Amino acid sequence: MGPIRVGVDIVELERIRKAARRPRFLSRILTAEEQAAVDKDELIRLAASFALKEAAWKALPPCLQKKTYFHQVRVIWREPGVQLEIAGWRGKTVACWQVFQGQILALVILSRPDLFPGQGISVKGDP
Repeated sequence: MGPIRVGVDIVELERIRKAARRPRFLSRILTAEEQAAVDKDELIRLAASFALKEAAWKALPPCLQKKTYFHQVRVIWREPGVQLEIAGWRGKTVACWQVFQGQILALVILSRPDLFPGQGISVKGDP
């Protein structure tokens, strides 16, 4: 297993509810395709999309953070979970989220073994 990068974000559902009332919020955060998949009245999915994009950005190496904006991180809703596509990222991506006490907690893990060869993280049980 190669080097990993982790990003975490927490957003309050009420904050997203208020922000979604502003017309520019959805178009600034979500691509047209994502807007079609997430109804602005579907608060939990909207908040999770926002938190996942923030967590993905935090997990990126600094050189990619400078070039990555909300529309370059796509949240694809597939049962039973969610998938992320990040422009410029060529490694593995794991994303998950959870509702907890009126907040969304999002976690994104990025792995790219070729980023720093020979400096990988070994996990018990890995060859």
